[in-house]
Amino acid sequence: MGEFPPDTRLALRTATSADLEDIATVAQEGFPDDPEFNYRFPYREKYPDDNRKWILQEYREYLEQPDKYEVIIITASDNDDKAVALSVWDISISKAHRGSDLGIPDNPEEQCRRRDANPIHFRKFKDRMNEAFELYFSEYGTDQIHLWLLATRPAFRRRGAGTRLCRWGLERASQNSICTTVLASPMGKCLYEELSFTDCGSFDIQVEGEAEKLQLWAMTHPKTDSVAAVVQVEYSSIISPYQRTIHISMASTPQATDGRTGSKTRQRQKTHSTTTTDTSQSSTASYSLDKYLNKANDRSPLTRYLSDFEDIPITERLSQSDQQTGRFHITDGYPRGGQ
Repeated sequence: MGEFPPDTRLALRTATSADLEDIATVAQEGFPDDPEFNYRFPYREKYPDDNRKWILQEYREYLEQPDKYEVIIITASDNDDKAVALSVWDISISKAHRGSDLGIPDNPEEQCRRRDANPIHFRKFKDRMNEAFELYFSEYGTDQIHLWLLATRPAFRRRGAGTRLCRWGLERASQNSICTTVLASPMGKCLYEELSFTDCGSFDIQVEGEAEKLQLWAMTHPKTDSVAAVVQVEYSSIISPYQRTIHISMASTPQATDGRTGSKTRQRQKTHSTTTTDTSQSSTASYSLDKYLNKANDRSPLTRYLSDFEDIPITERLSQSDQQTGRFHITDGYPRGGQ
Protein backbone atom coordinates (compact mmCIF):
# COMPACT_ATOMS: atom_id res chain seq x y z
CA MET A 1 0.00 0.00 0.00
CA GLY A 2 1.18 3.46 -0.80
CA GLU A 3 3.59 1.98 -3.33
CA PHE A 4 2.57 4.36 -6.09
CA PRO A 5 2.98 8.14 -5.91
CA PRO A 6 -0.20 10.13 -6.44
CA ASP A 7 -0.97 10.56 -10.13
CA THR A 8 -3.15 13.62 -10.63
CA ARG A 9 -3.80 12.62 -14.23
CA LEU A 10 -5.97 9.72 -13.07
CA ALA A 11 -9.58 10.00 -11.93
CA LEU A 12 -11.97 7.36 -10.59
CA ARG A 13 -15.68 7.28 -11.40
CA THR A 14 -18.64 5.03 -12.13
CA ALA A 15 -18.87 3.97 -15.76
CA THR A 16 -21.84 4.71 -17.99
CA SER A 17 -23.05 3.28 -21.28
CA ALA A 18 -21.11 6.05 -23.03
CA ASP A 19 -17.88 4.40 -21.81
CA LEU A 20 -18.65 1.01 -23.35
CA GLU A 21 -16.26 1.24 -26.32
CA ASP A 22 -13.41 2.47 -24.13
CA ILE A 23 -14.08 -0.26 -21.56
CA ALA A 24 -13.91 -2.88 -24.32
CA THR A 25 -10.52 -1.49 -25.34
CA VAL A 26 -9.27 -1.76 -21.76
CA ALA A 27 -10.46 -5.37 -21.63
CA GLN A 28 -8.90 -6.27 -24.97
CA GLU A 29 -5.55 -4.73 -24.04
CA GLY A 30 -5.52 -5.39 -20.32
CA PHE A 31 -6.46 -9.05 -20.06
CA PRO A 32 -4.47 -10.90 -22.78
CA ASP A 33 -1.32 -11.27 -20.64
CA ASP A 34 -3.42 -12.87 -17.91
CA PRO A 35 -3.42 -16.71 -18.13
CA GLU A 36 -7.21 -16.75 -17.69
CA PHE A 37 -7.73 -14.89 -20.95
CA ASN A 38 -5.39 -17.11 -22.94
CA TYR A 39 -7.08 -20.20 -21.54
CA ARG A 40 -10.56 -19.15 -22.66
CA PHE A 41 -9.84 -17.10 -25.79
CA PRO A 42 -6.81 -18.59 -27.54
CA TYR A 43 -8.06 -17.60 -31.03
CA ARG A 44 -8.73 -13.92 -30.34
CA GLU A 45 -5.89 -12.73 -32.59
CA LYS A 46 -7.24 -14.80 -35.46
CA TYR A 47 -10.78 -13.49 -34.93
CA PRO A 48 -10.38 -10.00 -33.40
CA ASP A 49 -13.83 -8.84 -34.53
CA ASP A 50 -15.49 -11.76 -32.76
CA ASN A 51 -13.48 -11.05 -29.65
CA ARG A 52 -14.49 -7.39 -29.51
CA LYS A 53 -18.13 -8.10 -30.35
CA TRP A 54 -18.55 -10.42 -27.37
CA ILE A 55 -16.51 -8.26 -25.02
CA LEU A 56 -18.88 -5.41 -25.82
CA GLN A 57 -21.81 -7.70 -25.10
CA GLU A 58 -20.35 -8.83 -21.77
CA TYR A 59 -19.76 -5.30 -20.44
CA ARG A 60 -23.03 -4.02 -21.84
CA GLU A 61 -24.75 -6.59 -19.63
CA TYR A 62 -22.84 -5.39 -16.56
CA LEU A 63 -23.73 -1.76 -17.27
CA GLU A 64 -27.40 -2.62 -17.79
CA GLN A 65 -27.64 -4.16 -14.29
CA PRO A 66 -26.73 -1.33 -11.89
CA ASP A 67 -28.77 -3.00 -9.15
CA LYS A 68 -26.29 -5.89 -9.21
CA TYR A 69 -23.01 -4.57 -10.64
CA GLU A 70 -20.90 -1.48 -10.16
CA VAL A 71 -18.54 -0.88 -13.07
CA ILE A 72 -15.87 1.48 -11.76
CA ILE A 73 -13.24 2.88 -14.08
CA ILE A 74 -10.10 4.99 -13.97
CA THR A 75 -9.77 7.65 -16.64
CA ALA A 76 -6.59 9.50 -17.59
CA SER A 77 -6.17 13.08 -18.74
CA ASP A 78 -3.29 11.93 -20.95
CA ASN A 79 -5.75 9.58 -22.66
CA ASP A 80 -8.40 12.21 -23.48
CA ASP A 81 -10.09 11.41 -20.15
CA LYS A 82 -11.04 7.97 -21.42
CA ALA A 83 -10.94 4.76 -19.44
CA VAL A 84 -7.55 3.14 -18.87
CA ALA A 85 -8.53 0.68 -16.11
CA LEU A 86 -11.73 -1.10 -15.11
CA SER A 87 -13.26 -3.10 -12.33
CA VAL A 88 -16.56 -4.96 -12.05
CA TRP A 89 -18.02 -5.43 -8.57
CA ASP A 90 -20.95 -7.65 -7.64
CA ILE A 91 -22.70 -5.51 -5.04
CA SER A 92 -25.78 -7.70 -4.69
CA ILE A 93 -24.77 -11.34 -4.44
CA SER A 94 -28.34 -12.56 -3.92
CA LYS A 95 -29.51 -11.25 -7.29
CA ALA A 96 -29.06 -13.49 -10.30
CA HIS A 97 -27.10 -12.33 -13.30
CA ARG A 98 -29.34 -11.42 -16.21
CA GLY A 99 -27.55 -11.94 -19.48
CA SER A 100 -26.70 -14.07 -22.46
CA ASP A 101 -24.42 -17.08 -22.76
CA LEU A 102 -21.81 -14.82 -24.49
CA GLY A 103 -21.84 -17.02 -27.55
CA ILE A 104 -21.01 -20.29 -25.77
CA PRO A 105 -24.13 -22.31 -24.84
CA ASP A 106 -23.93 -24.33 -21.63
CA ASN A 107 -25.11 -27.35 -23.60
CA PRO A 108 -22.09 -28.65 -25.57
CA GLU A 109 -24.48 -30.10 -28.14
CA GLU A 110 -25.53 -26.60 -29.17
CA GLN A 111 -23.55 -24.65 -31.74
CA CYS A 112 -21.20 -21.90 -30.56
CA ARG A 113 -21.65 -18.45 -32.05
CA ARG A 114 -18.14 -17.12 -31.54
CA ARG A 115 -14.83 -18.24 -32.98
CA ASP A 116 -12.27 -16.59 -30.68
CA ALA A 117 -12.94 -18.93 -27.74
CA ASN A 118 -12.14 -22.51 -26.84
CA PRO A 119 -15.67 -23.64 -25.89
CA ILE A 120 -14.49 -26.56 -23.75
CA HIS A 121 -12.18 -24.33 -21.71
CA PHE A 122 -14.81 -21.59 -21.55
CA ARG A 123 -17.38 -23.94 -20.00
CA LYS A 124 -14.88 -25.51 -17.61
CA PHE A 125 -13.73 -22.08 -16.46
CA LYS A 126 -17.32 -20.96 -15.85
CA ASP A 127 -18.22 -24.14 -13.94
CA ARG A 128 -15.11 -24.12 -11.72
CA MET A 129 -15.47 -20.43 -10.89
CA ASN A 130 -19.05 -21.03 -9.75
CA GLU A 131 -17.97 -24.06 -7.72
CA ALA A 132 -15.10 -22.15 -6.10
CA PHE A 133 -17.36 -19.25 -5.21
CA GLU A 134 -19.77 -21.62 -3.48
CA LEU A 135 -16.96 -23.46 -1.72
CA TYR A 136 -15.08 -20.48 -0.34
CA PHE A 137 -17.58 -17.62 -0.16
CA SER A 138 -21.10 -19.01 0.26
CA GLU A 139 -20.81 -18.81 4.05
CA TYR A 140 -20.64 -15.02 3.81
CA GLY A 141 -24.01 -14.91 2.09
CA THR A 142 -24.97 -11.35 1.24
CA ASP A 143 -22.36 -9.93 3.63
CA GLN A 144 -19.83 -9.51 0.86
CA ILE A 145 -18.93 -7.46 -2.18
CA HIS A 146 -17.20 -9.52 -4.87
CA LEU A 147 -14.61 -8.34 -7.38
CA TRP A 148 -15.16 -10.19 -10.64
CA LEU A 149 -12.89 -8.28 -13.02
CA LEU A 150 -9.91 -5.94 -12.75
CA ALA A 151 -7.71 -4.80 -15.63
CA THR A 152 -5.46 -1.91 -16.68
CA ARG A 153 -4.17 -1.09 -20.13
CA PRO A 154 -0.42 -1.98 -20.22
CA ALA A 155 0.63 1.56 -21.16
CA PHE A 156 -1.00 2.91 -17.98
CA ARG A 157 0.21 0.38 -15.44
CA ARG A 158 2.44 1.15 -12.45
CA ARG A 159 0.50 4.34 -11.78
CA GLY A 160 -1.75 3.02 -9.03
CA ALA A 161 -4.95 2.52 -11.04
CA GLY A 162 -5.53 -1.06 -9.93
CA THR A 163 -4.88 -0.18 -6.30
CA ARG A 164 -7.35 2.70 -6.40
CA LEU A 165 -10.04 0.50 -7.93
CA CYS A 166 -9.52 -2.11 -5.21
CA ARG A 167 -9.67 0.51 -2.50
CA TRP A 168 -12.99 1.71 -3.86
CA GLY A 169 -14.42 -1.73 -3.18
CA LEU A 170 -12.74 -2.02 0.22
CA GLU A 171 -14.15 1.33 1.29
CA ARG A 172 -17.64 0.40 0.15
CA ALA A 173 -17.42 -2.90 2.00
CA SER A 174 -16.18 -1.14 5.12
CA GLN A 175 -19.01 1.38 5.01
CA ASN A 176 -21.48 -1.51 5.03
CA SER A 177 -19.49 -3.72 7.43
CA ILE A 178 -19.24 -6.55 4.92
CA CYS A 179 -16.39 -8.63 3.48
CA THR A 180 -14.61 -8.22 0.17
CA THR A 181 -13.97 -11.38 -1.86
CA VAL A 182 -12.13 -12.19 -5.07
CA LEU A 183 -11.07 -15.25 -7.07
CA ALA A 184 -7.56 -14.12 -7.95
CA SER A 185 -5.44 -14.91 -10.97
CA PRO A 186 -1.64 -15.17 -10.65
CA MET A 187 -1.35 -11.56 -11.87
CA GLY A 188 -3.79 -10.17 -9.33
CA LYS A 189 -2.76 -12.22 -6.30
CA CYS A 190 0.25 -10.05 -5.40
CA LEU A 191 -1.82 -6.86 -5.50
CA TYR A 192 -4.50 -8.33 -3.25
CA GLU A 193 -1.89 -9.55 -0.78
CA GLU A 194 -0.46 -6.03 -0.59
CA LEU A 195 -3.97 -4.82 0.24
CA SER A 196 -4.18 -7.31 3.13
CA PHE A 197 -6.43 -9.88 1.49
CA THR A 198 -6.17 -13.34 3.04
CA ASP A 199 -5.46 -16.42 0.94
CA CYS A 200 -8.23 -18.94 1.72
CA GLY A 201 -7.00 -21.62 -0.66
CA SER A 202 -6.26 -22.35 -4.30
CA PHE A 203 -8.03 -24.40 -6.95
CA ASP A 204 -7.27 -25.62 -10.46
CA ILE A 205 -9.21 -25.30 -13.67
CA GLN A 206 -8.39 -28.24 -15.89
CA VAL A 207 -10.22 -30.31 -18.47
CA GLU A 208 -9.88 -34.01 -17.79
CA GLY A 209 -7.19 -35.57 -19.97
CA GLU A 210 -5.46 -32.23 -20.71
CA ALA A 211 -2.11 -31.06 -19.37
CA GLU A 212 -3.02 -27.38 -19.58
CA LYS A 213 -4.51 -25.92 -16.42
CA LEU A 214 -5.03 -22.70 -14.50
CA GLN A 215 -4.43 -22.09 -10.81
CA LEU A 216 -6.48 -19.44 -9.02
CA TRP A 217 -6.79 -18.31 -5.40
CA ALA A 218 -9.82 -17.53 -3.26
CA MET A 219 -9.05 -14.41 -1.21
CA THR A 220 -11.00 -12.38 1.32
CA HIS A 221 -10.65 -9.06 3.09
CA PRO A 222 -12.40 -9.13 6.49
CA LYS A 223 -15.20 -6.75 7.30
CA THR A 224 -14.58 -3.87 9.67
CA ASP A 225 -16.92 -1.73 11.73
CA SER A 226 -15.52 1.63 10.68
CA VAL A 227 -14.14 3.10 7.48
CA ALA A 228 -10.89 4.63 8.63
CA ALA A 229 -8.38 4.00 11.34
CA VAL A 230 -7.46 6.83 13.67
CA VAL A 231 -3.86 7.93 13.96
CA GLN A 232 -2.65 9.91 16.95
CA VAL A 233 0.60 11.85 16.80
CA GLU A 234 2.07 13.72 19.71
CA TYR A 235 5.42 15.10 20.73
CA SER A 236 6.47 16.64 24.01
CA SER A 237 9.46 18.25 25.67
CA ILE A 238 11.82 15.67 27.09
CA ILE A 239 14.71 16.81 29.38
CA SER A 240 15.08 20.14 27.59
CA PRO A 241 13.47 22.19 24.81
CA TYR A 242 16.27 21.06 22.51
CA GLN A 243 15.77 17.33 22.97
CA ARG A 244 12.39 16.02 21.96
CA THR A 245 10.81 12.61 21.49
CA ILE A 246 8.06 11.85 19.01
CA HIS A 247 5.62 9.12 19.94
CA ILE A 248 3.73 7.66 17.02
CA SER A 249 0.82 5.36 17.73
CA MET A 250 -1.54 3.79 15.26
CA ALA A 251 -4.83 2.35 16.40
CA SER A 252 -6.57 -0.14 14.20
CA THR A 253 -10.27 0.17 13.49
CA PRO A 254 -12.27 -0.26 16.71
CA GLN A 255 -13.74 -3.64 15.81
CA ALA A 256 -12.35 -5.80 13.03
CA THR A 257 -14.42 -8.88 12.37
CA ASP A 258 -13.22 -12.05 10.71
CA GLY A 259 -15.90 -12.84 8.17
CA ARG A 260 -15.18 -16.54 8.22
CA THR A 261 -15.32 -17.11 11.97
CA GLY A 262 -17.36 -14.17 13.14
CA SER A 263 -14.77 -13.48 15.83
CA LYS A 264 -13.74 -9.95 16.67
CA THR A 265 -10.13 -8.90 16.73
CA ARG A 266 -9.03 -6.92 19.72
CA GLN A 267 -7.81 -3.41 19.09
CA ARG A 268 -4.07 -3.39 18.73
CA GLN A 269 -1.76 -0.48 19.26
CA LYS A 270 1.87 -0.10 18.36
CA THR A 271 4.09 2.73 19.53
CA HIS A 272 7.30 3.82 17.85
CA SER A 273 9.61 6.35 19.49
CA THR A 274 12.64 8.16 18.23
CA THR A 275 14.63 10.84 20.02
CA THR A 276 16.50 13.62 18.28
CA THR A 277 18.68 16.30 19.74
CA ASP A 278 18.94 19.81 18.34
CA THR A 279 22.17 21.49 19.42
CA SER A 280 21.12 24.91 18.19
CA GLN A 281 19.64 27.46 20.60
CA SER A 282 16.86 28.55 18.26
CA SER A 283 13.29 29.17 19.42
CA THR A 284 11.17 26.09 20.17
CA ALA A 285 8.57 27.49 17.74
CA SER A 286 10.87 26.53 14.87
CA TYR A 287 10.21 22.86 15.51
CA SER A 288 7.83 21.33 12.99
CA LEU A 289 6.19 17.94 12.97
CA ASP A 290 7.68 16.87 9.65
CA LYS A 291 11.19 17.11 11.13
CA TYR A 292 10.33 14.30 13.48
CA LEU A 293 8.36 12.30 10.96
CA ASN A 294 11.44 12.26 8.75
CA LYS A 295 13.39 10.73 11.63
CA ALA A 296 10.89 7.90 12.01
CA ASN A 297 11.48 4.59 10.34
CA ASP A 298 9.92 4.85 6.87
CA ARG A 299 8.28 1.49 7.39
CA SER A 300 6.37 2.61 10.46
CA PRO A 301 2.56 2.24 10.46
CA LEU A 302 2.13 6.01 10.47
CA THR A 303 4.29 6.58 7.42
CA ARG A 304 2.56 3.78 5.52
CA TYR A 305 -0.83 5.15 6.55
CA LEU A 306 -0.11 8.70 5.49
CA SER A 307 1.35 7.57 2.17
CA ASP A 308 -2.07 6.24 1.18
CA PHE A 309 -3.62 9.70 0.97
CA GLU A 310 -3.42 11.48 -2.37
CA ASP A 311 -3.17 14.97 -0.96
CA ILE A 312 -0.54 17.46 0.12
CA PRO A 313 1.77 16.34 2.95
CA ILE A 314 -0.01 16.40 6.24
CA THR A 315 2.49 18.85 7.77
CA GLU A 316 1.48 21.44 5.17
CA ARG A 317 -2.11 21.20 6.37
CA LEU A 318 -1.26 21.90 10.01
CA SER A 319 -1.34 25.51 11.14
CA GLN A 320 1.58 26.93 13.10
CA SER A 321 -0.55 27.08 16.25
CA ASP A 322 -1.55 23.44 15.82
CA GLN A 323 2.09 22.44 15.48
CA GLN A 324 2.93 24.26 18.70
CA THR A 325 0.06 22.52 20.48
CA GLY A 326 1.81 19.26 19.79
CA ARG A 327 -1.18 16.90 19.63
CA PHE A 328 -3.23 15.98 16.61
CA HIS A 329 -6.06 13.57 15.82
CA ILE A 330 -6.06 12.52 12.18
CA THR A 331 -9.16 10.85 10.75
CA ASP A 332 -9.54 10.02 7.06
CA GLY A 333 -6.21 11.77 6.46
CA TYR A 334 -7.27 15.17 7.77
CA PRO A 335 -6.09 16.73 11.05
CA ARG A 336 -8.53 17.50 13.81
CA GLY A 337 -7.86 19.85 16.70
CA GLY A 338 -5.80 18.60 19.61
CA GLN A 339 -7.42 17.87 22.92
